[in-house]
Amino acid sequence: LVENEQLKNDNLQIQLTALRNQLNPHFLFNSLNTLSWLINEDKNKSQLYLQKLSQVLRYSLNMQEQSLVSLKEEMALTDSYIFLLQMRFGANLNVHRAIEHPEKFRIPPLSIQLLIENAVKHNVISSGNPLQISIVADVERNTINISNSLHLKPNSEGTGIGLANLNERFRLLTAREIEIRQNGEFSVILPLLS
Repeated sequence: LVENEQLKNDNLQIQLTALRNQLNPHFLFNSLNTLSWLINEDKNKSQLYLQKLSQVLRYSLNMQEQSLVSLKEEMALTDSYIFLLQMRFGANLNVHRAIEHPEKFRIPPLSIQLLIENAVKHNVISSGNPLQISIVADVERNTINISNSLHLKPNSEGTGIGLANLNERFRLLTAREIEIRQNGEFSVILPLLS
């Protein structure tokens, strides 16, 4: 019985590691593309971007070793990531957040960052169509809702691998699945552990 439980635990760890490893290349690829664009546009901005990107990557690598992190840590990474995006999009990217007592909750690392990255990837972002992102925790339900306005790019259908991986991570770690809603905006509701 003990040996069977150990095998189950080992299998879960292997699955979680595989899911985490699938998220890393996607994040790095998009970040390097942004840096490449900035180098051609503004060398001073590109230097600041590179410093922040280095901080984000170092932080995310440290967080990757953990199955769960505090929501406070996740939001620190998210804030740095948003800074990087706002260097590129300026006033065309607006982020609203409402989170009370983030130190009381835990979440799989890079969860919120992935959803913001998807919003940027799939939507037109311009002065005529600024991207609105909202990050709101519901302490009554132990959830956090990440939603964004919809101005989909033509042919922007994704593979769904990122959301499927995210859902699988939550299912394995929290025994709860994420909720996806689309009605005028795209929302993903993530379970939080207290």
